Amino acid sequence: MNKNFIIILFAFGILLFPKKSFSQVSGVKINAPLLLVGVLNAEIETAISPSFSFNTAIHCYPFKKVIFTDKEMTGFTIQPGLRYWIRGLYSGCFIGAYFTGGMGAFTSSRHYFNVLGLGAGASFGYAWMISPRFNLEFEVGGSLAYVRYDATPLDENRTDARYGRSKIAPIPSKLGVNLVYLF
Repeated sequence: MNKNFIIILFAFGILLFPKKSFSQVSGVKINAPLLLVGVLNAEIETAISPSFSFNTAIHCYPFKKVIFTDKEMTGFTIQPGLRYWIRGLYSGCFIGAYFTGGMGAFTSSRHYFNVLGLGAGASFGYAWMISPRFNLEFEVGGSLAYVRYDATPLDENRTDARYGRSKIAPIPSKLGVNLVYLF
């Protein structure tokens, strides 16, 4: 039993870790515009080769009121993805592919929505090195998502409730100005 476990562990080690070493293998980032409007967010990125990195973004909307509006929104999203760096790791242009998933609740002018969404998308961005440890990164992307929702009227006299509805919709799921700390 122990011999098989050691062989499996060694095989995964060979597959997961590159043959060459390189500096700045990981980064932690915060999307500044989202933070300014009250969305708590963080992203972790780890290099898996000299040109590819794996990243996971987490967004949390814990506050009921959306800043600068009279609307309400709460929710949580997660976006794991893979990036290809064209010039080199954490510098210059990159293209990415990612999955997105989340759940939440929000109000419109007439309805209260409970939403669950799952999708896949692509992104494009550019990273500027500010110092050996800090980067400024711009990213834009969209995805195609399966969205399931319930819509309850805010007015008790209305009878246009919609339960168990679903659709596939294109959504802008990445738009960011990230401050990145590399280590």
